[in-house]
Formats: sequence, structure tokens, C-alpha cells
Amino acid sequence: VQTCALPISAMHRRGIGRTLIAAVLPLCDTPLELKCQTNNRAAMAFYRRLGFRLGDSGVSDMGPWVRFRAPSGQ
Repeated sequence: VQTCALPISAMHRRGIGRTLIAAVLPLCDTPLELKCQTNNRAAMAFYRRLGFRLGDSGVSDMGPWVRFRAPSGQ
């Protein structure tokens, strides 16, 4: 399991997130999963646009989160 946090809020709407995910997907041995804070509506909409599906959810010290999983075959 690889974990990283990429706080790139200053880089919104420049294609960086889409490029990062496109670069990471081929390197994954298993389907890509990520957690997103539920109050981050822009990020949640972004992952949905990319075809990610909602998974489980929970609460951490940062607040409620939801897990997203990349579409099958990616």
C-alpha cells in the first residue's frame, strides 16, 4: 500500500490532478483507491468525473471521508 497526500489547492483547474492520476494508474498492481474528505466537494466531483466509484466511508482525525476506487480496467 502506497500512501501520499498531495495538497495542491493552488493548482486547481490546470490539469495537474488528471495528469497525476493518468501517470499513476499504469503503475498500480491493484485498482487505485483513494480517500477524500467529504467536505472537499470539488475533489469529490473531480474523482466522479474521472469515473471513480464511491466505496466505504469513515471518520478520521481530519473529519469524515469517503473512499473512491478507479474504474475497472484502470
